[in-house]
Amino acid sequence: MASFASSFTIQELSGNARRLVLTGRALPRRPMEFSGTMRADITWYPGNPEATVQMLGAGEDPTTVTGKWSTRYIQGSLFALLDGKVLQSAEELADKVDDIRRKGQLVEVAWFSRIRRGYISKFAQNWLYPTDVEWSIEFTWISQGDKTAPAVVSSGGNVSAIRKQIATQAAAAKTVSDTAKKTFPAAAALLGALKDGAAALQGVADKVNETVNKVAQAILPIEDATRRAAAQMDTLIAAVANPLGALASVVPREFVDGIAIARVTAGQALAAHNAVRQGTKVFRDSQYLGAVQRETLLKRIDGQVLMPYIAREGDDLRTVAKMVYGSADDWRKIASFNDLTSSELASGQRIFIPRPKSFGGG
Repeated sequence: MASFASSFTIQELSGNARRLVLTGRALPRRPMEFSGTMRADITWYPGNPEATVQMLGAGEDPTTVTGKWSTRYIQGSLFALLDGKVLQSAEELADKVDDIRRKGQLVEVAWFSRIRRGYISKFAQNWLYPTDVEWSIEFTWISQGDKTAPAVVSSGGNVSAIRKQIATQAAAAKTVSDTAKKTFPAAAALLGALKDGAAALQGVADKVNETVNKVAQAILPIEDATRRAAAQMDTLIAAVANPLGALASVVPREFVDGIAIARVTAGQALAAHNAVRQGTKVFRDSQYLGAVQRETLLKRIDGQVLMPYIAREGDDLRTVAKMVYGSADDWRKIASFNDLTSSELASGQRIFIPRPKSFGGG
């Protein structure tokens, strides 16, 4: 995952694959302790002066980080970003962290070069005022981030390879959708979710394919293609979120519109359950693919990118440049970096903020 200097990043590897980046006054307090042990099974046999030992593998000790969040420092700053969107208060930030804990998401945490994978086992909040909270997060680790990825994720960072992976996911989603349509022609809720998800994946596959073709035609430099592909991974993650939610609401014995529950056979219910399960797996695998490849792509341009940013309502490049660099006049540098022709931004549009050195600054 991308680890920008002086930032503390929590990246969900399951669920909605959200990415929380803390910098400045939102950072945990230092020092931050990471420790580990080697697990071993030692056996002493009678009469033998030397024990036998079986190494069971390395283990990572839990880590507790602490800090304090104040709305007056967070509001209007870039100190706390969730998927590039600015969080506006200590309460909102605490709610997001607690939501990750409550949903039991697998996370990858990065601080400088320190990377760990695990989950939030405890989040304590000590509210001093409605706007100020002292907090502590306890992480239970399962690895140092070197866990082997699922087969759906191959070696990352190659936009052509990513195109093939997304195309494979889109084809799998269409197969599930087409099979369900033949079996359950009246299952509107089920078919709608599967069709929407398959179409969303195909749309992202088409966009990535367009990016690859522009590189092949020497229209788009590889670094620009990498930034564009990273943004398209965000689109992928968001695109299948609604179909996933719709599938979660499908009740197998009530999925056929206009048919009484009593007339839905056990076989139909089982087949519907399998369709929901298969569609859910394809969409979740696609989200995981998008999250992993986005971070891999960002690593390739880590030296150029300060951070990703998702525009809010009313934002334009001038306001962003003022927040980041202290001068609205630098908006053209952000525009050039993102291949934009004006300062206008749409709400929800993702851009990359270049480091000052990327455009000749200090």
